[in-house]
Amino acid sequence: MIEWRNIQIKDFCCLNPKTSISKGSIVKKIGMEKLTPFCRKIGGFTEESYSSGAKFQKGDTLLARITPCLENGKTAFVDILEEGEIAFGSTEFIVLRKKDGVSDALFLYYLAISPDFRERAISLMNGTSGRQRIEATPLGEEFFLFPPLEIQRKIAGILGALDDKIEVLREQNKTLEQMAQAVFQSWFVDFDIVRAKAAGTPTEDICKKYHITPDLCALFPSAFTPDYLPQGWKLGKIEDLCSDIQSGGTPKRNIKEYWYPPTIPWLSSGEVNFPIIIHTKEKISEEGLRNSSAKIWKKYTTVVAMYGATAGESTLLGIDVSANQACCALIPYKHTIYYVYLLAKANQNTYALAANGAAQQNLNKTKVSELKVIIPDVNILIRFQNLVSAFFEKIIENSKQIRTLEQTRDTLLPQLLGGKLDVENVSLPSVNDEV
Repeated sequence: MIEWRNIQIKDFCCLNPKTSISKGSIVKKIGMEKLTPFCRKIGGFTEESYSSGAKFQKGDTLLARITPCLENGKTAFVDILEEGEIAFGSTEFIVLRKKDGVSDALFLYYLAISPDFRERAISLMNGTSGRQRIEATPLGEEFFLFPPLEIQRKIAGILGALDDKIEVLREQNKTLEQMAQAVFQSWFVDFDIVRAKAAGTPTEDICKKYHITPDLCALFPSAFTPDYLPQGWKLGKIEDLCSDIQSGGTPKRNIKEYWYPPTIPWLSSGEVNFPIIIHTKEKISEEGLRNSSAKIWKKYTTVVAMYGATAGESTLLGIDVSANQACCALIPYKHTIYYVYLLAKANQNTYALAANGAAQQNLNKTKVSELKVIIPDVNILIRFQNLVSAFFEKIIENSKQIRTLEQTRDTLLPQLLGGKLDVENVSLPSVNDEV
């Protein structure tokens, strides 16, 4: 711990530093919705006319200061701007900027997501229930133990290497799902192959253009009905593609035995915004499962959120889970796993618009079940399943690797920032990031 200093945050970094943008200038804007909890990467931006809001530059850290965003871990590192470029964002950001010769920019980000920092920041929140905020001034007066700049950079390098690997795997997952969605769109939305056959395009040309085999091409119709539905396909409901559709349940919170020992993953609707579920925030006990409406939903089930801010969003289970009553399970047949999932994804807005309720949006199992969909020939569904399954199996594998890397990072973070671990003796896990 030689040379570590116990100083106030305001002496270690700049909080909400003065940065200038001319009123009316069209610049990049990063809204709160672009931040993902405990994710270093910013999820995009818009270009808008500046009027007000937090201003920041490359290398700054954005810290959400309002409930529930702060508690949920919405913090990000600004790396999507060019040198000298200034952007703006939500008024509910606190901006942390390095002080030259004192603090490292990336170390500041990891400080801001560390358990000690977060606990103190949350304890400083004030205001009316539901609208509590933290102010920069009291946060700046908090004392922390900081290492010398060279050690800061080494710590940031270790943690940053883990996040770099996580980001590579996340981007790979996005690409893989986009590939599956492209096939889904071509076959079942745009009807590219059916249209090509109906137009008399030679089979060889169709196969070359759409990367399919002649036997697969032969399975597609070569004409449409008057309603522009491929011949032999039909309109139906998403429940026709499922063996069952179920809602979940919540064991009574006041009965300890329903939650301990926590052995069964238990999904909440707030977690349905993750593409693949390979872990859950909470678990219930066997006793809790038996004494509630919760059920075990198997891997490859599609789950749709029915309540709250995530109403209409869907996810694919990469593990067996139980879930609360705000979740609806679309339990597919073996040959409809990914068709059902991609249908739910494609109809997210339809589900969201079907939500109703005064205080919060609500879907119900009936509305989820009755989504109108196209039901292709079963042989085509089988071939689609076989084609895209490799994409999704890789996504699940990557998601498990991401989870391992996150756990490693979150274990190392407090130890490194607390000076309990020698930066020279840290080894990182290897990652298989080949597509």
